[in-house]
Amino acid sequence: MHGFLRRAAMMWRCIERTFELIPPDLEEVPTAETIADGTCYLQTFYMNTFGSCDNLAWMLVLEKEIKRDDRSDLPRGHIGLQRKNKTVRNKVSPELNEVLDGKEEWLKHVVDFRDSLAHRIPLYIPPYIVADDDTEEYHRLEAAAWRALRLGKLEESKALRVEQSKLTFFRPWFTHSFREKSPHVVIHPQLLSDFGAIVELGETVMVELEAA
Repeated sequence: MHGFLRRAAMMWRCIERTFELIPPDLEEVPTAETIADGTCYLQTFYMNTFGSCDNLAWMLVLEKEIKRDDRSDLPRGHIGLQRKNKTVRNKVSPELNEVLDGKEEWLKHVVDFRDSLAHRIPLYIPPYIVADDDTEEYHRLEAAAWRALRLGKLEESKALRVEQSKLTFFRPWFTHSFREKSPHVVIHPQLLSDFGAIVELGETVMVELEAA
């Protein structure tokens, strides 16, 4: 009640606000404030997605009294839903194991997002995109705008920035790092898919515990 359900409610609120702030069909470049708010919801969503999986694993361990062979408590690092969490997986039903096997790649994706967010590079919504064919012209205008600014030609610099902005457009994507060539993920279907996976896992774990 205080872990999984609270997280699920927070995840759904993040989805609602993301759809309101950044509609799926939005093409005009959003304000910096909109991108910042959307990023806050995105990061909150994935921390709670990871936390929901962790909560479900702990529910199984506590309710089914899963322990080591010597009956000592499992170390925290051993508690999870992935195949590597062998003690937990060996103590649940074949039906739950089948569902978790089908979610293995998805669980890795959640862990990857969470680990990058918590320890390395936070999730990032690009504020705008420039088509490959316009990249050279975009950089030319960038250099010209800075050159005009250094010479004190403020109006010319502003005009060049306006021309540069005409080459930009928005796509509702997020990623970790451009330099590491991280995948670009479409925000809206990914959030809905991940929330659906959490709901499915929650229902499956409840069936497991009710049958115990």
